Order: sequence, then structure tokens, then C-alpha cells
Amino acid sequence: MKNDLLGNDGVMELLFGIVTIAAVVIMATGLLFMAIVPMNNYHRANGFVEFKRQYKVITQREGSVTRLLTDNDAAVEQGAPLLQFSSESSEREINALTVRLHYLHKEYATLKKLFLSGAINRPEVDIKNLEIQEAETKLQDYQRDIIYAPVAGRVYYTVVPEHMLGSYLEKGEIVGYIFSSADKHICISFPNTYADRFKIGAIVLFKYSDPVSFKVKKMKGFIYKTFVNKANNTIELYCDLADAAQLDLFRPFTKIDAAITINSTSVVNDMFGVDPFPALRDFFQRFAWCRQIVRFIRNEPRGPVPAAALKEIRSR
Repeated sequence: MKNDLLGNDGVMELLFGIVTIAAVVIMATGLLFMAIVPMNNYHRANGFVEFKRQYKVITQREGSVTRLLTDNDAAVEQGAPLLQFSSESSEREINALTVRLHYLHKEYATLKKLFLSGAINRPEVDIKNLEIQEAETKLQDYQRDIIYAPVAGRVYYTVVPEHMLGSYLEKGEIVGYIFSSADKHICISFPNTYADRFKIGAIVLFKYSDPVSFKVKKMKGFIYKTFVNKANNTIELYCDLADAAQLDLFRPFTKIDAAITINSTSVVNDMFGVDPFPALRDFFQRFAWCRQIVRFIRNEPRGPVPAAALKEIRSR
């Protein structure tokens, strides 16, 4: 009986030892894995689609919109009329400019007589004539109450056109944007404290809710430019999609959810800023099967990068 108990104790001790050794090996393997293999680590934020070159259309005075002269998403030339509005301040300006022009014409007639008599030089007459032309141009602008396109491009109003009619515009208000290029990108902002976390070429995963099919679409892109906005204390990331044709589906200011990979070699390096096994990692990544594991963990594409995307990255 006593021998049986001793035998059972020996078996238990052996099992306990095996379990302990296995646990230590698993923990050591896990720690080594965390120290060597790059893991998925994302910063998440909302981005929006914008054109790479854009111009604001700003009102120079206040008034109510009475007529839209250009459709939303329409291509316009520089100086094309965008919208018309009525303004009480315009009536006051028209009256003031009319009186001013009356006196300017009288002064011009007097200066012209003095010039013909040889009492003054011609530049004085030309300056007064220029004042008249500027006042007449301004008067015509106020009489029309029309906002014009500052540059050629495609116009997008800040308010849906159907709701813009009858709305009241303040002086200096942005009524729309003119985009002079069809090139779009996705802009994402982060606090400036993350400025050293994002690198050119970092992978970005985008999610977009299609308003037509109501399905969530997933897209992959990369960062091609970063900009530190000191005024807002933010870093702005500019991203292209791997399939550039997908950007054609978006309108400007479309909101998109983004998850951006952090360029870190491993979890340990990301957490503590220490890379304990660089030589071992280099050896580990020499093998094809190890690289496939790394790509799977980091959710990277297994196939080659599309030629168009690769060419775009290299050109930048």
C-alpha cells in the first residue's frame, strides 16, 4: 500500500514537472515570438475624401440666395456665375457708389479741362479715370449680386443646392469649393504627439458604408505624404488607395473609417522602444514560410504589390 502511494506521488511529481517545463517553454516561446515577429497594431481615426487642389468660394457681403446659376458637381470656367442673391447692404452700397461716381465724373471733367489748359499733368487725369472704372466695376457687381468662380474647375456647394435657395449668407461665409483637379486622396488627422509613428508607405485599411447598397466596403491603401499642422497641433496623413480607380466612387468630404499600421518591428519594440533580437529577426525573416507567417499576422497582401501602386510609391 505504501509503495503504491509512493508510486502515485512519483507519477504526480513527474506530471507536475512535465507541465511546468511545458508552461515555461510556451511562455518563453510566446515572449520570443512577441520580441521577434511584427504584430498587427493600428491607430484608428476618421478620414475624408478631398481633392489635392481646392479653392474656397467666399461671399464678400451678406444676403439671401435667390437663384443657383451652376449645378453642383458641374465643371466651370474662371469667372463663371455660381449663384445670385439679394442683399439689403447691396442697396446701400449701390446708392453710395452711385453718389461717388457722380462726384468722380465731375472731378474728372474738371481735371480734363485743367490738363487741356496745361495746368496739370496727364497722370492726374489717368488716376481719376482709373478710380471711375473701379467704382463702375464694383457697382455692376453689386447690382448683379452674383458670386463668380475664382478659378476653373468643378464646383461643390457646402449646402445641398435644394436647401441653399432662400438661405441667408453672412459676409465671409464659405458657400462652396472649386476643385481644379480630378485627383483625389484621403486625408486623416491625428494629434501631433503621434508624428513619429507614421511613415511613408504605411498600410491603411479603410472602411466605407456605401449609401446605395448600404454595404460596408473594405479597401486598402498607403500613406504617400505627411504634413505637420503646427497651427492645429496635428499631423495630417494623405493616403491613396491601392486601387486608385476606387477613389472615383467618392464625392469630396465623404467620411471613411481608417485603421493605420504603426511601423514597429515587434510588440516589445512598440511598447518599450527596445529591439532585443534584431539579428535573430533578420535570420527569421530569411525563410519564405516565416515571411508568410509575418504577412499573415500583419494582414499584408501575400501577392505582389500592383505595378501601378508600386510605380506611384517609387515616384513619390
